[in-house]
Amino acid sequence: MMQRTLRSRRAFTLVEAMVVLAIFGMVTASASMVFVAMLQSAKRGRGALQAMGGTRATLDFMMDEGRAVGGADLPNTARVLIDKSGGQRNTDVLWMLRQNSGYSVCAITGVSGNTLRFSTVRNNGTTRCCFEAGAPEAGTPPVSGGVPAGPAFRRTAVVSDLRERFMPVFLSGSPSATNCQLTMTELPGIDRVINAGLNNRPDLSTGAKAVLTDVKRFYVDYDAESVRPPFGAMYVQVELDGDVTSFADERQRLSSNTLDFRAAVGYGNRQPNVIPPDDDDDDAFSDDDDADADADVPDIPEGNNPFLERAGDRAGWRNAPVPVVVGGEAAPLMLGLALQTGVGGDQPP
Repeated sequence: MMQRTLRSRRAFTLVEAMVVLAIFGMVTASASMVFVAMLQSAKRGRGALQAMGGTRATLDFMMDEGRAVGGADLPNTARVLIDKSGGQRNTDVLWMLRQNSGYSVCAITGVSGNTLRFSTVRNNGTTRCCFEAGAPEAGTPPVSGGVPAGPAFRRTAVVSDLRERFMPVFLSGSPSATNCQLTMTELPGIDRVINAGLNNRPDLSTGAKAVLTDVKRFYVDYDAESVRPPFGAMYVQVELDGDVTSFADERQRLSSNTLDFRAAVGYGNRQPNVIPPDDDDDDAFSDDDDADADADVPDIPEGNNPFLERAGDRAGWRNAPVPVVVGGEAAPLMLGLALQTGVGGDQPP
């Protein structure tokens, strides 16, 4: 009788086993939920870091390009073009213009529709079309014999008139000394900011010129591949083949998590009045651990900062497309870029 009782105490009943399994299942489910939540949180964290890194890299690239705009032979205002709300979902479109170095300026001697005729030049004693060959570098020996004809000409350029009104275009053809002409094709979207209605389209009939120029177009494409709504891909595009309706092999993706893109220029000529640090302090930021560290940080007084726009003091910033008036406008001195990005998930970005 005693043995039977001890054995019954050492064994699990079916009800006890079911209770243990149920508890084990609840603990496992709870642990799994916590583990999944931790994985999702880590994934969101990695996504946020990647998004911030991508945004920083995109802005750094655009700012580096912006610092190099313009050129000695371009009109003073031919630096950037901005189409406000001209992109998908009312985003902005930005063109940056940078003169190609090492090429001469070509005078436009005639216009017939989209065909431009150019002047000829003497190169190593041979008459050449202006766009056929540039002036020889200093110290270059003369070429003996005939100069072979080069490949078909395809390049972006900026054409401008005597009033410094300008327009980026694509030039193509096979120029020669006897047929010094090229076909001009307008780049997509340029007509929104340069047109007869705004009276800023250049007159190429007299005294006009063309300068070979890199024309880079920054825009957001919400229909790009491998982009999840509501995001779009930020692209930079350079026309290469003259087929302005196709961007195949002509664009580089900068980011894939863009929500909005804005650009603006400022014409203010004020300089920020930064208060210099105390001469007795070798490093104004060396005592960041002190309670009075903020007292040593140089400050920019309000009302005298051209980089900040305030109500009643726009500091030279404008919302209108660029260029905003007929030639003679002062060159823009500031370029402002705003990029809104996010991380995909169940919550709004």
